[in-house]
Amino acid sequence: MAPLDEVIVFGQGPIREVKIEGEFTQLEKAQWNAFKADPFSSDDLDFFVIESKSALDELAYIDNHPTLTFKEKQHQKALLRAAWQGTSTYALKRFGRINALAGGLLLVDGVAKELILTGGHTASGQIKKRIQNHILNDIHTSPDITQDQMNRKIYQYLRYFMRWPSEAEMMADIIRRYFGYAYREKYGRNIDEVIKIESNATNTLENVTCVVNAYPYIYKKRVGIVSVSHHLRRIQEVTDKLGLKIAPHACYSSQEVLAKRFRNYHMTDAESTMHELQAASSHSWLQALQAKEKTLLRGLRDEEYVAYWIGYVFEFDDPQQIQSVVKQLLNNEEYKKAVDDVLSQVGLQVNTIISPTFATLAIDEPEVFDTIKQHGMALTRPPLRIIPGHD
Repeated sequence: MAPLDEVIVFGQGPIREVKIEGEFTQLEKAQWNAFKADPFSSDDLDFFVIESKSALDELAYIDNHPTLTFKEKQHQKALLRAAWQGTSTYALKRFGRINALAGGLLLVDGVAKELILTGGHTASGQIKKRIQNHILNDIHTSPDITQDQMNRKIYQYLRYFMRWPSEAEMMADIIRRYFGYAYREKYGRNIDEVIKIESNATNTLENVTCVVNAYPYIYKKRVGIVSVSHHLRRIQEVTDKLGLKIAPHACYSSQEVLAKRFRNYHMTDAESTMHELQAASSHSWLQALQAKEKTLLRGLRDEEYVAYWIGYVFEFDDPQQIQSVVKQLLNNEEYKKAVDDVLSQVGLQVNTIISPTFATLAIDEPEVFDTIKQHGMALTRPPLRIIPGHD
């Protein structure tokens, strides 16, 4: 079979916060000790604790340096901590790591010509809360700031001030470490030449819209997807709803890819991870994830929950893509009224979207098109967005 042009590798967040002793609560300490004792007895934590002597010695070396000023020590420690935070071994959650390994195997084995890694600068609710408090305490912050404005400020703070890594960047780091040499030996190229990064998406719907916006040619390519098993069906449903065609037999379970291919690369740690993950299949945390996936799948399949996802259609930069998705929905009698009702909540009319002139609106009347997009994207936020299980 000819190789796929692109395989999209989906991230799994949020990015873990890298901590050291003294930076966590007693509850977090108990969680960390329990996690170390049996990593697969619970879901992944939102933080990782640096305990290796060599790493901590680097920190101590800076603290004890005889000639550095206090300010210089603080700067050097900040650089070291940023390097730790940007290390995939520490910061990437287990499912993101498994997806990256599976994507790397498909690339080196010639199943894929290129990879598109998608996943943004995600962070835990605890980190976002700390940033929000910092922003609110800033004298330049308006007391009338809206939640949308706050969310944008938090994202900007994460990405540009904290230099917080993205899921996609961390997956690229994993692939580079494990497969960079093998790929160069086999194909005579640097592996980074065939890895594309999409670092804006913060959920599965955005994974698709952001990839399409970044690489619009993808509609003309043979495309595959790879993610952990419990996530895969929802991705298939999202790509179908958003009009991104996946090639036949090109939906890859990361666990199955690893089980089939990793032995060729002597990935003993991957083998250990696979066995432990299989053993964890009966644990309540994984069963809860699978139950959540079923609920979200219902949101994608039931016209009652069209407000769960239709707002993301308006994230597309190309009006033809927006129009195509809406027209496809209208072909289904069950969706017609639901779509009309939801769009009317934000002042949009179905007839405007399906009009022949809409396809060229971005060129002919860009301000009008931008206004329509903004109205449509209001459906991606509460209270207009109705998430299954939260209504």
